[in-house]
Amino acid sequence: MVLTVGNVIDIILAVFFLLAVVRGWHIGLAMRIAHLAVFLVSGGIAYFLAHMTGSISLYGVFFVIAIAVLGKAVKVVRIVDWIPVVGTVNKAGGALVSFVIASLVCYILFGFLFYMIPQEVWEQWGLTQEVIDGTYLLRSFLND
Repeated sequence: MVLTVGNVIDIILAVFFLLAVVRGWHIGLAMRIAHLAVFLVSGGIAYFLAHMTGSISLYGVFFVIAIAVLGKAVKVVRIVDWIPVVGTVNKAGGALVSFVIASLVCYILFGFLFYMIPQEVWEQWGLTQEVIDGTYLLRSFLND
């Protein structure tokens, strides 16, 4: 079997998705939601404190401090992993959400790259339309 550019791209994407699913399994859905909540609440706190002090330039400092403090407090959500059935559902949900997030990242990234970079440049790199049509994963993220 000869490895072509398309095969290598598909292998890299498959490994990326596999790593995303494994990481999502280990993190779990509850922690994913908790991290999102920490991010949003930290943004709100930083916005409020920056306006209270009258210095918008301190927003980043307040944001980092709020994420650090709330990030430590959210570790209690890990207890969900120890409940037998709920822990397994939590891990499966985390894997599913991670797969969806990885798919969205690929869709947005490839859409942007193939929109911004001319086809002639891709062809110089060996990524012709025939190679793209011969891939399984890459062509699923590109608009025809």
